[in-house]
Amino acid sequence: MRISVNSELCNGHGRCYTVSPDVYAPDDDGYCADRDRSREIHPRREAQAMAGARACPEGAITIITAEGDAMAPVTSDSAGAASLPARPVSQEELRQLVDRQQISDVLYRYASSVDYKDFATLRSLFTDDAHGVYMTVADLTGADEIVKWIDGMTADKSWQHHKLSVYHIDFTGPDEASTLTYHTSHQTDAGDEGAVTLIVARYRDKLRRVGGTWKITEKIMEPGWMEQRRLPQPDAS
Repeated sequence: MRISVNSELCNGHGRCYTVSPDVYAPDDDGYCADRDRSREIHPRREAQAMAGARACPEGAITIITAEGDAMAPVTSDSAGAASLPARPVSQEELRQLVDRQQISDVLYRYASSVDYKDFATLRSLFTDDAHGVYMTVADLTGADEIVKWIDGMTADKSWQHHKLSVYHIDFTGPDEASTLTYHTSHQTDAGDEGAVTLIVARYRDKLRRVGGTWKITEKIMEPGWMEQRRLPQPDAS
């Protein structure tokens, strides 16, 4: 089996390497590193290759069988009998695929909850004893303290937008994982919407399964770049 990734269709959602990190990987911009090339897949990785292909919302990944037949790009909505894996997926593989998706959902929900100031949902994503380190500004212990600090830091923000790419999810135990997420955010202050603060950073998270739900036990924000840009909004159009 071979895989081929169409660069014109790949939009950098990162679902392929989130679901199947042993087959797919991101490039420096968060797109699938296999864009515009095809490569052989080890027989033991064929099921994971298929799962990653199905996860692509754009259908950018084409599977080429050992006989040279190209299957149509598959998505989670279009996977049919022709795109079934070459061997059954084991229960352990299936469990890890589900866990990866659930962990990704928690990390993305964190960002959208901050953007919309949905602090009740934000609180639900942390364990009670969570630890948070935000650059050199705050070192916080306890989920309530983390949420309280974020509430205070965003009180004067009229608009926020976080763009995340979950690069790595590594299981450190049956109910524990560590992750690496690349983060770019834009924030505007109330009364000064012509200026935006740009932050480029990385999140390093630790998560633990609690009562069947993955929760953040530690979040460390590592800053890379911060700047303020200004453009009067009537001029933006």
